[in-house]
Amino acid sequence: MMDFRLLLRYASGSNEVKASLLLFTIAALAIGLPLLAGLSTPLSSVLVLCGFATFTTGLILLTFLRVDQVAMDVAGLVLSGEQIALGTLASRLGADGGAIIIPGERPIQFIPMKNSGSLDSALNTWNGHRGLSVSPPALPILDQLRRGNHLTIPGNPDLALIAYAESVRTVLELADRVDGKFEGDDCIIEITWYKLFGGCALARRECPACCTTAPCGVCGLAGLILAEATGKPWQFSEVSLDPGTRSIRLVLSRV
Repeated sequence: MMDFRLLLRYASGSNEVKASLLLFTIAALAIGLPLLAGLSTPLSSVLVLCGFATFTTGLILLTFLRVDQVAMDVAGLVLSGEQIALGTLASRLGADGGAIIIPGERPIQFIPMKNSGSLDSALNTWNGHRGLSVSPPALPILDQLRRGNHLTIPGNPDLALIAYAESVRTVLELADRVDGKFEGDDCIIEITWYKLFGGCALARRECPACCTTAPCGVCGLAGLILAEATGKPWQFSEVSLDPGTRSIRLVLSRV
């Protein structure tokens, strides 16, 4: 599971690359000029040594550079648009509670509705409730984790929760910590120092209920994994944000 990396790219020409090229140029001048001039003075020796040191510094800078990586907050803003759109639509249609992830060969994200009126014929029925059925936004992430990282979801809920935490923290590298626990029929997950937090803050500001009615791909992934592991539907009951620690607290309830 350690081979997969989420790369978010932007235009080339980063400051790190420019600095490395500048260091290589200085190194070439410091080494080349004394050699071409045939100088053998102590000063020329110092220049050659400084040139090698400068070249090594530039090489190290390039070695540890993650090429074309954008600021994560910018990435979060890009990814939040669809969540806001779906959450706003669900709210206008009369969303009644958080989204429910229903397990199956192809899982469904079901958003319960009330007072649907003339739109009732366009809605689906599940467990006696009318609502909007959509493909879970987290499904492409889960499919990629399976294909690219051979992720398998264990039937044990505790192990499934560990699989989710490792996927977000270690594989996707989107958080510093991911902790989870079960309390009765609830699963409580804490995602600390979430790198796409800027998108979360924007979504909450534009559509306060969208984090529960239309959870994003990373939060929604928890529902998908829990639903498959237990064979039971899970509903997003609460999503709270802490800007101070860039943290997300998820509460999912077994339905």
